[in-house]
Amino acid sequence: MRVHRLLLLSSLFASAAVAAAACSNSSDDAGAVAAEAGTTSPANDGSTSNADGATSFDSATGSDSSTGIDGATTDASDAAAPPVCTASPCAIQIASGSYHACALLSDKTVRCWGYNAYGTVGAATLADGGFDKSNVPTPRTIAGLAPVEQIASGWYHVCALHTGGAVSCWGYNRFGQAGQPADGGDEAPHATPAAVTGFAAPVVELIGGGYHTCARLSTGAVQCFGSNLWGQLGVGTVQGDGGISPPTDVSTPTTSSLSNAAQVGLGSRFSCGLGTDGGLACVGVNFNGMLGRGTENAAPNPSPAPVVGVAGPIAAVAKSLGYHDHVVLADGRVQGWGWNNYGQVGLPADASTDSGSILSATLVPGISDVAHVSDGNYFGCALKKDRTVWCWGRNEAGAMGSFDAGADFVAPRPIQGLANVLQLSSGWNGFACALVEGGSVMCWGKNEFSALGRGPDGGGHDPTPKPVAF
Repeated sequence: MRVHRLLLLSSLFASAAVAAAACSNSSDDAGAVAAEAGTTSPANDGSTSNADGATSFDSATGSDSSTGIDGATTDASDAAAPPVCTASPCAIQIASGSYHACALLSDKTVRCWGYNAYGTVGAATLADGGFDKSNVPTPRTIAGLAPVEQIASGWYHVCALHTGGAVSCWGYNRFGQAGQPADGGDEAPHATPAAVTGFAAPVVELIGGGYHTCARLSTGAVQCFGSNLWGQLGVGTVQGDGGISPPTDVSTPTTSSLSNAAQVGLGSRFSCGLGTDGGLACVGVNFNGMLGRGTENAAPNPSPAPVVGVAGPIAAVAKSLGYHDHVVLADGRVQGWGWNNYGQVGLPADASTDSGSILSATLVPGISDVAHVSDGNYFGCALKKDRTVWCWGRNEAGAMGSFDAGADFVAPRPIQGLANVLQLSSGWNGFACALVEGGSVMCWGKNEFSALGRGPDGGGHDPTPKPVAF
């Protein structure tokens, strides 16, 4: 296996240790996951033609981590003063996945809630010794973890960075995305955290993608593992069903802007890097124009190529949870590209191609002074510098902060009931969570599989942000 290095001068995702400024006192099987019409089971890592007529992928995307007020994922340094924890327990970082979410607490433990079929929410055994696939409506402490500094969530797996640079992961591992050996047939739940070995140096940051995971090392190199079916690991080649595990150094041609990336962001089946020269380039699959190359195709793209149409210097690359992506420009404006069938790019449908896609970076009207963007499946949300959250796109279950029946919102709209937001993390399945000053977590939108974390009596979908029931 070829080994290469990708040097980073800085990182998109700040460690959760920085995030600690937020608290100065220190049906439940694979088929159910495919509930969205036209998608396939997460086991397939393939693509289908979805009911809306556009080519899409199976199931969901998870967030690589939460996005913070300064454009890094967990840094609240632009706040007027470091807030003091008033919530107990006090969350210092959040990370959402497909139908689950997790919070890193100030005591360096992790609690997760929501969909648990693959052990994503942690170990749970039945009286007969079998595995409990029940959804978890109340945050559960993940047992067996040494002190944690940062978490990263993929579609159905979660990884934790421990004090000292070690890593452990749990959840779905079919493609090795949880860092355990896999040959494409590992469908068993991995509910107990297991150490990920093979890193060339201590890890300082974790980034989660769909079925892949990357780690930034103390040397500046990046190593990735998991599915590479579409070339999303950036190693210049494409692997089959089994993925790549243990970790493999990310490789790109020397001419690529990824080779000297100042920021790296992972998406569903793609990865993007922001070069020190300001250029943005992506690898992976280009269905619905997800790579922003001005075209769309169904082939793997393991070699990076630039995103077309970027209108100025980029301050932040969004974490992408669906089939579209965004960047925040240095002046606070937002550009997006990719699938736009519900206005999730932030543009009207008549701006799209016949397939419903925006093929190159295009300005999103109606929003400014943005720090970061967090994309769900068919929607996007922005954390503005004034600590408010604005969303746009599909409003199936209140993700837009409204229950307007059948209404999709192309124009960004504020989420009422949220203020002093430090981090934002959108889930794939129409929900989002925010970490607010004081250390509490507020979630809203679709509550399928108890993704809102409101306890056994938490009710259904809800457009109003309410606290997670720790």
